[in-house]
Amino acid sequence: MKINLCGDIIPTIDNQHLFEAGDVDALFHDVLPVLQDADFVIGNLEGALTDKNFPIRKHGPNLKASTKSVLGLKKAGFTHFCLANNHSVDFGPEGLADTIHTLQQEGIGYTGVGDNDTNSRNICYLEKDGIRVAIVDVCEHEYTYAKKNLPGANPFDPYTTMFDIQTAKKNASFVIVVYHGGKESCLYPSPRLLTACQAMVRHGADAVFCQHSHCIGCSEEYLGGKIVYGTGNFCFIKKSYMDDPLWHSGLMIQLELNKDCKLRFIPVVYKDLGIELAKGNQKEQLMQAFGKRSEELLTDAWEEGWNAFCHSMVDRYLGTVRKAYAENSTENNRRVFAHYLDCEAHLDVLHTLCQTWHMEK
Repeated sequence: MKINLCGDIIPTIDNQHLFEAGDVDALFHDVLPVLQDADFVIGNLEGALTDKNFPIRKHGPNLKASTKSVLGLKKAGFTHFCLANNHSVDFGPEGLADTIHTLQQEGIGYTGVGDNDTNSRNICYLEKDGIRVAIVDVCEHEYTYAKKNLPGANPFDPYTTMFDIQTAKKNASFVIVVYHGGKESCLYPSPRLLTACQAMVRHGADAVFCQHSHCIGCSEEYLGGKIVYGTGNFCFIKKSYMDDPLWHSGLMIQLELNKDCKLRFIPVVYKDLGIELAKGNQKEQLMQAFGKRSEELLTDAWEEGWNAFCHSMVDRYLGTVRKAYAENSTENNRRVFAHYLDCEAHLDVLHTLCQTWHMEK
C-alpha cells in the first residue's frame, strides 16, 4: 500500500479561483503526478469549506474556502482529509457541517471531527491488498476542539488518545497518528511534544506526523517508529506571508506499507499561486537542514534550539501575562491569556519562560 501524506492545504483568497476552476496544473505543477501516484492521498484541510460567513471568536485568523473549491481538491487526487486542527470549525458547527457535506458529495473521506468529544475520536481505516491502516487524527486545544456537548475536532488527550492508538493497533496492520500541534514557526519540538510523540509510539503507533508549525522541522526513529516534528505547509498560499522563508516549503511524505513502514520525504516549494517539487540546490539545502536538525535530536542541541525560540518570544508571551489582569485589562487581554493556558503549544512556551525553583539552594 502506498499513501501520500500532505501537510496544511487550504484554498486562499489568492488562489481559490484556481481550485474552483479545477486548474490543478497551475496549482500543483510537477507535484501532481507524484501526488497522484498512491493508493490514498491524505491532506490536512486547514479550514472550513463553507459559503457562510459567521466566524467564531478567536485569537488568530478564521480560515475558510468556498464549497466550489472542492473541485480542485478532488481533481488533484485527494482521497481523505484530516480535519482535527485549529481551523476546521472556524465558522462554527454550521461551517463544519458544510465541510463534511461538501466532502461527502465528492466521495472524499474525512476523519478527526465529530458531534462531541467522544464521536470525534473516530478512527479512519484504509484497506488495500490485505493491508489495513488506521489513521488516528488529533489536535491540540485551540478553539475548535470538541467538547461533551459541542461538535468539533478531536482533542489530544494523554490518556484517551493512547487508548485509541491501542484500539487501532488491535484492528490494523499499521497505525499512523496525525497530530496537529507544536509551536508555529518553531523548527524543534517542545520537550512535552517530544515525550508525547514517543509515548504514542510506545502505545502502538508506527508513525507520528506533527503538522501545524508551518515549517519543516526534524525527524527521528524511536523504538522502530517514525516521528516527524513538523511537515511544513503543502499548498497554503498567502502573498502576505511571502517574506517568511519558513512558510515557502513543506514535505510530502510517501509511505510504503508492506511488511514494514518505509518513508520517503518529498520536499515541495511555492511557485506562483501553487507549488512545485523542490529541485537542485534548493532541494539539497532543505534536506540537509532537515537532516541536521534531525541529528540534533540525538544530542542536547534540539533543546537549545527550542529554548532559543521561546526566549525570542518573551515579549509577546510575558506581555500577554502582564496585560491579562492589569488594572486596565480588557476582556480580550484576559481571553488571550486563558487561551495560552488552554493550548498545549502556548503553555509549552510559558513553561520554558517561567521557571520555578527545582532543587535550588
